[in-house]
Amino acid sequence: AVLLTGTRAREFNKFTGSLEAMGAVPGEEEMRLLYNTLSQPKARPFLVDGPYEVAGVFPAGAIYLYTRDRAIDSVEKLQGKRIATLDYDSASVRMVRHVGASVVGSNSANFAGKFNNGSVDLAYAPAVAYQPLELYKGVNSKGGVFKYALAYMNFQVIIHRDRFPEDAGQMVRDESIKRIDQAYEIIAEAESGIPADVWMHPPREDVAEYDKMLRQVRLSLLEDGVYDERAIKLMKAIRCRVDGSRSECAS
Repeated sequence: AVLLTGTRAREFNKFTGSLEAMGAVPGEEEMRLLYNTLSQPKARPFLVDGPYEVAGVFPAGAIYLYTRDRAIDSVEKLQGKRIATLDYDSASVRMVRHVGASVVGSNSANFAGKFNNGSVDLAYAPAVAYQPLELYKGVNSKGGVFKYALAYMNFQVIIHRDRFPEDAGQMVRDESIKRIDQAYEIIAEAESGIPADVWMHPPREDVAEYDKMLRQVRLSLLEDGVYDERAIKLMKAIRCRVDGSRSECAS
């Protein structure tokens, strides 16, 4: 068995590897609905791929953009800026290029150091990374954290099916859904640990534009075969169930 981020899990299961798709899960309510759906026994066919089975999915929280300079407060101002980008994730690379920023190849072990020492202007991570990775050093007094969910990070437990009993995966999923409130308590504590004056709140009209932009990128990645169409459709159905007024819900 192994524990991986949703992005790393994509090579073992394209369906669950698409759950971190850009803008596909706007918030906790949508994430809870998604997890409840995937924990049902009838969802197992989506969680099995060849010799592997996704035995559990755990929330890690919304992924936010961290900036060293609060003046970078819109998509237009990202042009030419250096962003620490997980270069093994084609979706992240596509997104950074889409906004005209520069990709600075990074990984989970070194992106925080690059942000904190100023070799990049921006980085992205969930709130649970703020204290342990000391991202406040990079944010300092001039920076901030953009309060907009670029995606929703998760961790996944992947097992070799032939090394476990047939019902092992479902047993883990049943147990993990019972503990989901604990996961959200950790996420809420991490988000409240970021000082109020550090958060940058985009205007509502900008949020609608960001939603559209992420949708464009998401659909282009779907066309290129990076994301699983079934997962993308499921998450759209959940978004529209939570908020039917979204422009995408008319189609």
